[in-house]
Amino acid sequence: MALLIRDGHWDRAQTVLAGIGVQGVDGGRYYTLQGLIFLRQQEPERAAESLVLAREHGEHGPFVGLYLAQALLDLDRAPEALAALEEGWETAQSLAAAWLLRAEAAKRAHLPEEAFVALGEGGDRFPERAEAFRLRQVLLLVELRLYQSAVDQGRQLLATTDSPRAWATVGEALRRAGQPEEAARLLEEARLRFPEDPNLVLRLAAALVDAELPLAAGVLLEREALLRPELALEAAECFRRAGQLTRALSTNARVTEAEARYRQRLGLLLEAEDFQRAAALEPRLSRVGLLREDPVVYAMAYARFRIGDLEGAGELLGRISDPEVFEQATRLREAMSRSAG
Repeated sequence: MALLIRDGHWDRAQTVLAGIGVQGVDGGRYYTLQGLIFLRQQEPERAAESLVLAREHGEHGPFVGLYLAQALLDLDRAPEALAALEEGWETAQSLAAAWLLRAEAAKRAHLPEEAFVALGEGGDRFPERAEAFRLRQVLLLVELRLYQSAVDQGRQLLATTDSPRAWATVGEALRRAGQPEEAARLLEEARLRFPEDPNLVLRLAAALVDAELPLAAGVLLEREALLRPELALEAAECFRRAGQLTRALSTNARVTEAEARYRQRLGLLLEAEDFQRAAALEPRLSRVGLLREDPVVYAMAYARFRIGDLEGAGELLGRISDPEVFEQATRLREAMSRSAG
């Protein structure tokens, strides 16, 4: 049983436990194991029921409280989770996970000050994990929209750590605090410190977009897309936002996923009012299945209309069934009627 649980074979462990039955082992131990299995199988209600039974059978170890609190949190019963942690807290507080769980339960129970204090004490008690606790404090402040406090706390953290995750978190706090320019400066410094961290590039690009510098974000992502082709789509979108449609189309050609590439390309060509090239995409759109989507069908019909192919536009409009898109199609049909008249 212990080996099955250790190796994560929860279904097999449950089968073995059911075969033993509660009569075959200590009741507290039995229900604790059953509760843990249910918890790992994402059945929090059954887990909570089992763990309550474990306590009724005399099992009061720290892990029972932790498991029960987690199950209750999964059921959105945060005040009860806090109460579950209290029983046996004298022993449980020696575990870093207990402080993290206590902070999460307090936050969800709308007790942010208690959550903040728990994270602070947890960081003091477990210096080897202090950075994780301090980062959670920063994130909690951001969630509470106490942005300036989050920034101040974050800067104190950066003075004592050299972790790219810490830099990314503080940069995100600055961005959410409405200071995208400062966020971009901090994240640019972080990118120079940790050039191998891929997450920092995305965070920096987001800050640049928020700072109304989409061209800079596009250049950054375009360069990164040489190593990570999946970023070409975002780079092209940044160039579109910057009004650089020619460059956006050039970058779009490097998007590897065909469906995403053609969907974006159609939008770019329509925005550039290059209706001839947009209409010419129809065979490729059909080949990748995009002409099964009513918004794409409407966009293609509009391109057909703009190059004077009213018959082709009408045929495409006849395929549309989505109510919202159908309303757009009706207005386009009216425009076509006026054009034909």
